[in-house]
Amino acid sequence: MQAYVKTMIVGATDSIFGRHGAVWFDALDLRVQNQSYGYCTASGRQVNTDINWFCFNNCTVAAAAGLAVANGAYYLGRPWSDLARVTYQYTCLSSVINPLGWSIWNVGNERTDMVTFEEYQNYGPGSSTTTRANFSHSVTAPRTIDIILGSDWATWVDRSYLSW
Repeated sequence: MQAYVKTMIVGATDSIFGRHGAVWFDALDLRVQNQSYGYCTASGRQVNTDINWFCFNNCTVAAAAGLAVANGAYYLGRPWSDLARVTYQYTCLSSVINPLGWSIWNVGNERTDMVTFEEYQNYGPGSSTTTRANFSHSVTAPRTIDIILGSDWATWVDRSYLSW
């Protein structure tokens, strides 16, 4: 279990990846730096009982300072396995986000049969869900920190740092 709050992560491809960690990102600045293409996350649980879940709450996804990243060059994520789980909610998605939002792993090895790629009330030029990948969906309520990190999260996360 991990929580990253009010910080910045800068990366190119699969900047945030993993198979076994439940991670709550709160008020995070995610900055992309590959100017032609990339993926923000690569999530990949190996079994249904694995806790792996990346949740971006009240974050921002944009180009790194001083870089001109092409519009639509980045995907919110791609599945490292069929059981990938990633949520973006209340997040500002800049124009670097591809209108499909989410990507397959590779042609011929898509890994999208059982993914959980979801969005809730994101905003900004990259947030339109009208053309999102058919293996992703919008949800009707946000994910809570309890769902991602478990009910005891407040024993190890300082609430005063959270954005809410």
